[in-house]
Amino acid sequence: MAKIAIADDSTPIRLLLRRRLEAAGHLVLEAADGAELVERIETECNGRVDLALVDWMMPRLDGAGAVRVIRERWPEVPVIGFTAGWSAGAATAPEVTDDFVAKPFDFDYLFEAIEDLTVEPPRP
Repeated sequence: MAKIAIADDSTPIRLLLRRRLEAAGHLVLEAADGAELVERIETECNGRVDLALVDWMMPRLDGAGAVRVIRERWPEVPVIGFTAGWSAGAATAPEVTDDFVAKPFDFDYLFEAIEDLTVEPPRP
């Protein structure tokens, strides 16, 4: 079980992600944009989330901006970016995120990526 922070300006997408992630046993914190995501991670989780799942195109603070803040404040938090439409802005996403997925979601791939990024490596 992981604590996952999600940001998407689409309420139906957030609801879909929340339902699927909670059904898989994860705890979910959701936000309508990048600014709200950063604020909620800081105030409600004291920076302690296991993963951030961030839409690339949002108002106020877009995905790239949210990832920059997350990397500065909580560099240990892995980030999966996502978008419905590939654009010039999203072209740099794979370079700044740990993984990137397209909408509509391939949930098998998404859950595999979440597991890969949240499972602690074995100790030597």
